[in-house]
Parts: sequence; C-alpha cells; structure tokens
Amino acid sequence: MYRILLVEDDEALRYVYAHMHAWQENGVCLAAQAVNGKQALEQMDKERFDLIVTDIRMPFIDGLELLRELRRRGIQTPVILVSSYGEFEYAREGLVLGAFDYIVKPFREKQLNAVLSRAAQSLSAHTDEDSQYALVRETFETLGIPVQEDGFVHTLAAFLAAHLNGVITMEQAAEHLGLSKDYFGKQCRSHTGMAFGALYNQVRVAYARQLLRLICKAPDIDRAYAPSDRKFVSDDNLFRIQAWIIRELAKSKPCIIIGKCANHILRDRANVLSVYVEAPRKTCVESIMQKSGVTTEQANELIVKTDQYRAEYYKYYTGGDDWTNPTLYDLTVNTGRLSREDAARLIIQAARIKFGEDALY
Repeated sequence: MYRILLVEDDEALRYVYAHMHAWQENGVCLAAQAVNGKQALEQMDKERFDLIVTDIRMPFIDGLELLRELRRRGIQTPVILVSSYGEFEYAREGLVLGAFDYIVKPFREKQLNAVLSRAAQSLSAHTDEDSQYALVRETFETLGIPVQEDGFVHTLAAFLAAHLNGVITMEQAAEHLGLSKDYFGKQCRSHTGMAFGALYNQVRVAYARQLLRLICKAPDIDRAYAPSDRKFVSDDNLFRIQAWIIRELAKSKPCIIIGKCANHILRDRANVLSVYVEAPRKTCVESIMQKSGVTTEQANELIVKTDQYRAEYYKYYTGGDDWTNPTLYDLTVNTGRLSREDAARLIIQAARIKFGEDALY
C-alpha cells in the first residue's frame, strides 16, 4: 500500500480529507499529516512517502516552495497540488516545476478518487519498471555480464526490462539503440559475450521463473501445484493460476479480460464492468466464413463445438452457472443489431454511467 503525506494548514480540511474513502479505494494510506511545507520536509527526513498531497497557500513554506525544495534535493516523489479556484496560475507553475497533477478545492470524493487513481497507476508502473530492471540486471550478472549505470549494456538491460511482458526482435532492439542490425549484433557479442537471441532467451526464462514463483507462493491463491509437480498442467491447476492472475490484474491496473470466467472471478469487485457480447447464429457463421475461408457447414460445426466447450467450462468453474444468463452481467450487447463500433461506444458509455464521466479518458 502506497504511503501518502497530506500537507494542509487548515485543521478542519485535514479532518475532512482524512475521512474520505478514496484513499483506501485506490490502495493508498494516509500515513502522516503536516501543517505546512516546513513540517512536511521534517517529516520526510524521518519517513519515506510514495506520494505528497499538498495545499499551495500555507505559512512558512508553501506548496510551490516545498515542491522546489524537493526537486533541489533530488527527491522525485510525485506531488499533487491542491489549489483554490483563483489560484490556477500557481497550479500551472507547479505543473511546470514537475507536479504530478493538481486538484481544485473544495473537492469531493469523486475528484479525489480520480486523481488518486491516476497517481496509483503511475506509482504501480514505476514499481513494475524498477523490479523488472532489477530482474534483468540480476540475470545479466548471473551470466557474468557487468551492468554499468550508462553505456551499451545498461541501455540494453533497460530496454529488455521495459518489454518483458511482450516479445521483441533484434531489429527493434537495434532501432532503440540507434544502430543497424548488423552493428548491434556485433556490439551485443562484444559487450555480453552472447548473441542477442541467446541473451534474450535467458532473460525471458528468468522472468517466467519469477512469475511462477510469485503465483505458486501467493498467499491468496487456492492450492496450486508447482511446475515440478505432474499436476501442474492439469486444467484445475491452470484455472487456479489463471484466476489469481486475473484478480492481481484487476487490483493493479485497468485492463480488459475476455472470457476465462472473469465476470465470475471478479463478481465481488465494485470496479468491474462485465459485458456479454452475442450475435445471431447467421451473423456468427458469416463472420467465421469471411475470416477463415470455410464453408457454411464447417462454420456451423465450429460454433457448436466452441459453444459447447465454453458452456461446460463456465458451468464447471462457476459451480453450475449458465454463461449465457444475462443476469450475470452488467450489460448484454447484440452485435447482430449494432455494428462493432457502436457496440464499443455503448460499452464505453455504460462504463461512464457506472464509474463516472471521467472513466476511460
């Protein structure tokens, strides 16, 4: 949970802010409070904070002076400025100085929730980046490749760390470093002693092992078998791991999950919009024929088999539910009557109705 320092000279406002629910809803805690920038700096000498929410106009050291002093000290903790309606010029100056965002007071839960949500996502992204770079660096050092704070190896390690969740090519790595593919290959061998493909595979294997360790040791996952166990690849075990990943994704960042019983797995979360998209058989058959180049009979056969598998899968892992039951979803959309573009707009509108007008911006 991220630790927040609230800086506000008005005692009544500090009390109101402290009792808002937006902090907990965004995975942050109000760890400490200060009455001005001077006291905030003293507090930061004693404790570590992940985010600072500060009023602009305060005695001794105001919010802008606090921001300047933090940056002078090399402290890059994100800062959210709180300004009055007539103080926009101050807020704009704060943004120029590097403030993460600003919020106009008096603000309500909705406004605080929106800015905290953006801040929490940013903090999560930076945390992921740091841990992923540490993994790549550790892998390099295990292979006997020293990583300096600058230079070819550091730049390559940072690039690999930023793309651990995807797949990259040698051409993309070379382009990132501003080198031709051939020259990049020579530099990679010269600095690491390995071809790029072999080095990249080592990093991917290390990342996969890390994910498996995290999943199989997670305290909130149902009994999951380790990779060394023959039951690791069983359907039940893979579903447990899959369900854990879905819950972790939902907790950490905005995401779209298709199928996988996600609406059932996340049914108790308030920040989820579950959508069932359907279409008449004729529409589905025409779509499959066009995409796959199969006959009408083959398309119908594929639909029957797929729907039967999905129905059985959903019923088994949800304890008997019917995946076509519209009461299990927030919204059901018929793409036989709406174009896919209109269906997408409808889903976005539903998200804004459920979560507020700021959703999906």
